[in-house]
Amino acid sequence: MTAVTSHPPSGQEATLVRIEARLARMERALQPVETVAIQAPLLMATVTEMADALALRMGDVDARTQSLADIAERLTRPQTIETLNRLLEIAEAAPHLVATMTDMADEAMAQLTQHDVPVEHLVQIGSAFVQGLVRLATAPEVRHLLESGMLNPEALGALGRAADALAEASSAPRRRVGAFGALRALGHEDVQSALGFLLEVAQRFGASRNDDRGLPSGT
Repeated sequence: MTAVTSHPPSGQEATLVRIEARLARMERALQPVETVAIQAPLLMATVTEMADALALRMGDVDARTQSLADIAERLTRPQTIETLNRLLEIAEAAPHLVATMTDMADEAMAQLTQHDVPVEHLVQIGSAFVQGLVRLATAPEVRHLLESGMLNPEALGALGRAADALAEASSAPRRRVGAFGALRALGHEDVQSALGFLLEVAQRFGASRNDDRGLPSGT
């Protein structure tokens, strides 16, 4: 029997072996990429379905996006930024202001106590005053007054002029006026204007009273 002798690989054969080994390693490394490439259409379809479901649940995505853009534009305006900065400054200074007000209140209470001022009595008076204001504000008479024309600018102006005239007449010298003096006064233009105003008020006031009583108003 003839013994088989092994010859060392030539340089070309060794190079081919190394190339095959590298190709094998590259094939193993590319297997995950190939798997992803094969599954890519399925993944894209799944992502598209999820996006469509999210858009359906959210409603009009374009409108929402436009609204967000509008909000961002308003928030980035110089006036808005300045206002926000002021609010932040107020918020940062709020604890200091509260502490200052608390110190002032404590100092005022201490001074009242030093002067033997009954603080509890003042608190009771203040509480009763606030309760009285609440009852007054919710009273039907006050509500009727606010809903009436008493606070109308024209009515207030007329009342102010009447008060001025009353004050001036009170400080004027007294004079005795008889029937003929009253008749002569009727010829004065200012007196005629005042009487016309009073007659107009009397007519409208009488018509209002007749309406409340369900009576026909006169012509």
